[in-house]
Amino acid sequence: MFFLPLFYIKIDISIRLFIDKLFFLIFPPNDMRAESNTSITFVNELKILNLVDASLICKFRTDNNFYVYDAGTNEFFQLDEVAWNLLPEERENLRLDIDRILGIYGEERVIYALREIRRSIEHGMFIHRVSKSNWLQSEDQLKKEIQGKNQNTCLAITEDCNLNCSYCIYSKSYPHTRNRSKKSMSRQVAELAMEYFLKMTAETAEPSLTFYGGEPLMNFDLINYFVDRIHDRGKKCLFNMTTNGTLLDPDVVKFLVKNEIYLLISLNGQQKIHDKYRKFRNGGGSFYTIWDNINFIYHHYPDYFVSHIGINCVLIPPFDLQGLRQFFNQAPISFLTLDVQSLDLYNSPKMSSLLTGEIINSYNKQLKELYDVFIQRCINGDYLDKFILNLCWNNYSFLADRNTTNLDELRFSTGQCIPGKLRMFIDSDGMLYPCERIYESVDIGDVYKGLNYGKILEILLDHYNYFYSFCKECWAQRFCSKCILDAFSGHPLDSTSREDECIVRRDYYKQSIQTYAYVLEKNNQAFNSILNNYIPGGPYDKKSVQVRREKGGQEG
Repeated sequence: MFFLPLFYIKIDISIRLFIDKLFFLIFPPNDMRAESNTSITFVNELKILNLVDASLICKFRTDNNFYVYDAGTNEFFQLDEVAWNLLPEERENLRLDIDRILGIYGEERVIYALREIRRSIEHGMFIHRVSKSNWLQSEDQLKKEIQGKNQNTCLAITEDCNLNCSYCIYSKSYPHTRNRSKKSMSRQVAELAMEYFLKMTAETAEPSLTFYGGEPLMNFDLINYFVDRIHDRGKKCLFNMTTNGTLLDPDVVKFLVKNEIYLLISLNGQQKIHDKYRKFRNGGGSFYTIWDNINFIYHHYPDYFVSHIGINCVLIPPFDLQGLRQFFNQAPISFLTLDVQSLDLYNSPKMSSLLTGEIINSYNKQLKELYDVFIQRCINGDYLDKFILNLCWNNYSFLADRNTTNLDELRFSTGQCIPGKLRMFIDSDGMLYPCERIYESVDIGDVYKGLNYGKILEILLDHYNYFYSFCKECWAQRFCSKCILDAFSGHPLDSTSREDECIVRRDYYKQSIQTYAYVLEKNNQAFNSILNNYIPGGPYDKKSVQVRREKGGQEG
């Protein structure tokens, strides 16, 4: 399988615990000095391990130090070697571990380590904190939670497209998704969708409305209709569009600029890679058409370009990551955002056939080389170009900037969104779905009758109970996405796919933590530097992109 990108997590070592530990080393308690060789003291101190919830901790180490992650606090701590060895990960092996540890370190050191664990527990670490949430109980409660508060609505204004991309999710290559069609949203459905959007965002100051396809510009008149109607109603709104970039003629661009519509243009890098998959219906490549349109916007509307144009780059065989990096970094223009993503080719029998052992090994090698570059640049505090930052940082950001509050309940969190509130997808027939990624899998209403709150409640509770059974005793629960899609393989809440996914995720989270600790041992500000300098307000915001454009637009 593919090499799984490492994740890096900020280690927060409690200053208070550090001071306590230092004091304990210099001035050990009297009872330890007097009774360190008594078995009674050892037996009494050993009882503290019964309070440790082994399922919610993950022990890891570097060449120099010993660490533990505690899911209850979402914190990482450095421990003494003996204490680290004493913390159980599997209760059935505890007795054997104690005998081995006593033989290696002796009773006195073990007693000291047990007391260090006790003091950690007194600070709230290593103890079971997860209970079942009961905050969502009724349809009325759910309706109050959702109605008027929608933040993002996505409209499939057409299913038609002028390209014939071989890896398209609607290309008959993927199970459980629709096939290509020429269907477009009618004016009647559009009017109902408009009214329902305004109703569902009444309390949201500036909701997002995304035009989606197919290729949305195949139904440009309807885009014009939605934008004009929303302006007429006085609703402040952020407009977005995902487009293949081939239909951006001067009149369309003028409209987009006037209405400040954000564009995410699909461009898979250099021409030979892009045109291998992203072809017109007649078989011709689309690269030069898109590139000419991008350059038109860049030269005629430079301010709009640097503030509203992003690129979506899909990684697909044959992989040439260094070539992509060079292409985007040395292009004569610089984009607002660069979104680099991999397709889940394994879900498509047709596309998975491309993944030969040779190709997978090549991809893993290339990816590791770029991650090594990223890690070394983080340690050195060197400049991170946009391609390598996007390829690597998107996998760390939610961990480096994580919430470190106590885990009292396993709540709807980390990707387990409430359908209709965070996102809502309206297809060309007016059917409602949680989002475009679960299109045609779990419908939750339509624009004629509105959301089916009873069905949403059922989905949420079934989904929550399903994840609670998996997550309540998993140390990685606060890292892991709980999206419905992650458990979906033909039937909602498929347990087999989730069990397999859990094993894989825990493995790479543990690997990631070890690498993260290594980075922070070399430079304890490495990830704070990224958060402070590269995420909004840093080198990739509108102002600094404008400066680079004036200097020729190339990345460093």
